[in-house]
Amino acid sequence: QRIELLGSTRQILNELYSQEEWYPTRIGISSRTDPPEWAYNLMEGFAIYDNDDGNNRMAKTSKNPQVTCQMKDVFDPTLCILDKNMDKATQFEKLLDRANQSAAGKKRLQFKDMAFFDNEAGNCKQVAKLGVTCVYTPKGV
Repeated sequence: QRIELLGSTRQILNELYSQEEWYPTRIGISSRTDPPEWAYNLMEGFAIYDNDDGNNRMAKTSKNPQVTCQMKDVFDPTLCILDKNMDKATQFEKLLDRANQSAAGKKRLQFKDMAFFDNEAGNCKQVAKLGVTCVYTPKGV
């Protein structure tokens, strides 16, 4: 069975990860995927970009002429929660906790600093109650 990224996911992740203007944006995952190992395997298989224009922070150099980024490289591993038994609001509470623990000495993150994209309206409603900016994307990101 062929599995593809929905909508503009590849382009959005490419932009957030590769362009200087978004640095140091941290990208996490909140998922109820079952089993979680399947999601990790998929992230290792999806290429987000193959740098061909040299106009980003991952630019090709003579030392590194073939810059390719896998989906797994884009996400901050401390900000990835894949738990089928945990509701989205609880996942976001944990994400916020983890983000602040790993940002020692930096400005503390708040829910209002976060954005969430989901193809399920119920998840968006649940997470929006925390103060997170939510975007309902019924056809994917």
